[in-house]
This record gives sequence, structure tokens and C-alpha cells, in this order.
Amino acid sequence: MLDRSLQDNTDKLATQAEGREPIGAGRSKNTKLPVRNTCIFAHFDPADAVAAYVRRYLTELRSAGFSIIFVSTAPLSRQTIEALQPVCSDVITRENQGLDFASWALGFTKHLSRLEGNLLLANDSVYGPIGDLTASIEDLTSQDADFYGLVESLQGRPHLQSWFMLFRPHVYRSTAFQEVLHQPFHMMSKAEIIKWGELGLTAALTQTGFRYHASYRASKAGPIGSRFHLNPTHSFWRYLLVSGRVPFIKVELLRDNPAGIPGTYRWSKLVRVRAPDLEPMIASDLIQRKDRFDRVKKSIRLRLSQAILHWFAICDHVCTERRWTALAALNGRLFLSLLWLRRVSRGSPRRRHAS
Repeated sequence: MLDRSLQDNTDKLATQAEGREPIGAGRSKNTKLPVRNTCIFAHFDPADAVAAYVRRYLTELRSAGFSIIFVSTAPLSRQTIEALQPVCSDVITRENQGLDFASWALGFTKHLSRLEGNLLLANDSVYGPIGDLTASIEDLTSQDADFYGLVESLQGRPHLQSWFMLFRPHVYRSTAFQEVLHQPFHMMSKAEIIKWGELGLTAALTQTGFRYHASYRASKAGPIGSRFHLNPTHSFWRYLLVSGRVPFIKVELLRDNPAGIPGTYRWSKLVRVRAPDLEPMIASDLIQRKDRFDRVKKSIRLRLSQAILHWFAICDHVCTERRWTALAALNGRLFLSLLWLRRVSRGSPRRRHAS
């Protein structure tokens, strides 16, 4: 049954790529494609526009030597598509189903025969680059590996976060890679796409024998971050940015801050120093997004608990990386003591006063 579903989805992708489906299911403009590195960029905007920070990101990718296949699930106007064509080798719009993996699959299926060099999968879920993108990519790929990502996460299982993944030609031409991208993502829920797409891609490739490298390795962080499986792009956003390893900030972190990370208001100063032209773009986008989305509301107690956890995780990470063994051990003991006190306070029965 699954094989039949995969085959049906492969046929659908091929049909869209050949342009036989109606406009809106996969229309395309400007299909010239240079033979070097290629980026398939997944885009969505509820306002049916391409934000200024996204256009800047595309320009930076182009300057870093990538041809860009832009795949959007927003019904972009003809004027917007024409404005993208000087930067993008192909602009495709499709129905809003299957999230980013369906967009990457469509662009990949259409252009596979033309691809040479490395393949980058990226999306608009981050603000950046905040710094030198070319230098970041060169530093990332200086390590010998088959595929790369800026951030490794342990949430769910060890995997590369999918918003920036780079693949060598022998990887994206492999059966393992193509079987993952040919899954029927348009029929899946978000949780299923994460399981079979983001988590599944790294798992399928490593099980085949391919090796990966990430600028940030969560598996080499301290025991607190490893045990609680924090999202590095949220918990360690400032460290990743200041260190120069990951020149991006997640949109979700600044818009919603779902984990209650303390100090996110400092983003403006940090960005202004490293990319002064980007800071007003982010500020403008956040204003528009906050008008469209409800912020995540959490109790003061929950936010305080999350803040304490993340401060200990940051200290744990820094001490582990710099090999401050004694401080790391002290930090761990303090954290475990707080956990014990919290459990005791929760487990102790409330005193009843005599009436």
C-alpha cells in the first residue's frame, strides 16, 4: 500500500514538474538553471507576499553561488513573480499542502536532471543571514562529510534541522534520499511530515552509511541540554549568533517565544551590529506577524521554570564546550538539587487546618 502511495505521489510530482497541472498546482516561470550549486527555497506567507527579509536572504544565497528554485505555497501575483526572476532561476507556485517537504520535493523532481554541484534545502523560517553567509558555508563544509546542516537537534531523535541542509551530489542522487522526498507529504499531518520528513531524512541517510556534520552539534553539548532535548535555535540562539556558527535567528523565537526563553529582546542590538540593513526588516515583519498571530500565553510559573532550565542548560553547554569540568559538575549538581526540591515540594501533602 505504501509503495503504491509513493508511486502515485512520484507520478503527481512528475506531472506538476512537466507543467501539465493547472496554474496554482505548480506553475513555473523562468526555468533557466546554471550548472553549479542549487538551492530549493520553500516559501509561505499568509499575506501572499514575499517579505523584505526573504528577498534579502535570496540575494545573499545568490551571492554565495547558488542558483535558486523558489517554490511558494502562496498565490503570488504576477508582479511579485516577475520581481523574483532576476534572483531566482525558477519560480514555482503550488497548492498549500505538505509544508516545506512537498515544496522541496516538487522543485527537486522538476530539476533533478539539471542539478550539478551541491543541493541546499532552505526556507523562510529564519531571519538572516546575520553576517557572512559564504564564510559560514565554507566553514561548515570544510569538514569531511556527505551532507550538512547548520544545527543538529536531539528532539525526537538525533537529526539535522531541515531549514538549512546541504547535500553532496552522490547523496541527493541516492535511492535513500529520493525515497524520502517522494513520500506523499500532501496527505500527511504536520506531525507526520516532521516524523517522516525532517527526522526521517537524516535517519534514512545515516542508515545508508552517509555521514553528516553540523555547525552546532547538540550531541556534543552538556548533559542537561542532551537530557531535556532542547531546541538549540531557541535555547542557545544568542550563543549561536555571537559565535558566528549559525548566522540566523528563528522567526518563531522572536514572534512567539514558545519556550519562554529570557533575553530575546536583545536581538535588535545584536543584529544591528552584524547586519544593520536587516534589523528594520525584522522589526517590520514582526509587527505584521503579531497582527496576524496570537502570541503564546503561558503562566508566570511555567515561564519562570523554563527560564531557569534554559539558564542552567546554557551554563552546562558553555562549561562542557570549554572543558571547565569542575564548573560543569557544580552546575549539574545545583540543577539536580533544584529538581529534587521541586519534586519534594510537589509531592508533599498540603497541611489541612482544623475548622
